[in-house]
Amino acid sequence: MDVENPSGSEVGSNADNPDVVARAVRRFQDGEEREASFRTLFDLHHSAVEGFFVRRTASTEESLDLMQETFLRAYKGLDGYQWQAPFGAWLFRIAWNVLKTSATRAQSSWPWGHQTELEESVTQSADPARHRTAENAAPSALLQEERRQLLRLAIERLPAQRRRCVVLWAYHELTYQQIAVVLRISIGTVKAHMSQAKEQLGGILAEIEETATHG
Repeated sequence: MDVENPSGSEVGSNADNPDVVARAVRRFQDGEEREASFRTLFDLHHSAVEGFFVRRTASTEESLDLMQETFLRAYKGLDGYQWQAPFGAWLFRIAWNVLKTSATRAQSSWPWGHQTELEESVTQSADPARHRTAENAAPSALLQEERRQLLRLAIERLPAQRRRCVVLWAYHELTYQQIAVVLRISIGTVKAHMSQAKEQLGGILAEIEETATHG
């Protein structure tokens, strides 16, 4: 994998308009239409960031996941951006760090966020009677960890865009509006993906548990 130190020079010419970028950053930091301001920054830079990962990863899906992670980190860190470097260089430093850690980052290190809420809505629909019986037979901490592992396995089986929506909501605590900005889709599409994912996850979990029970 080619991981030479990147620079802001990879940002396209449209992203080099300092007035547009500065205005969007300041509006975001001032709390003025934060999602719309961040979408402007995303629109100006996403092609260059995606190209950065496409040239350095093995698959298109992996590059899209890493681009998503880059803009997620940028969204969370933009309030602390202080202009010591051009925005493009700051963004590509984030991309560089995402690339360096992607191979070793474990899912178990994700923050739980709304995971419990997702777990309750999905596992109960999978087989509520079984979970009530299990709760009487094992320590709750062990059950919680088992459910988390099963849920992560089930999430990995979702179609890519549904999986991204679920991960951003359940593990990173983004709102549907924020997910729409990061993934560049409509909020209606986010809601549809989330609804379909929860329904699908129930079936996947039931299948995993059935396989584990009967081999």
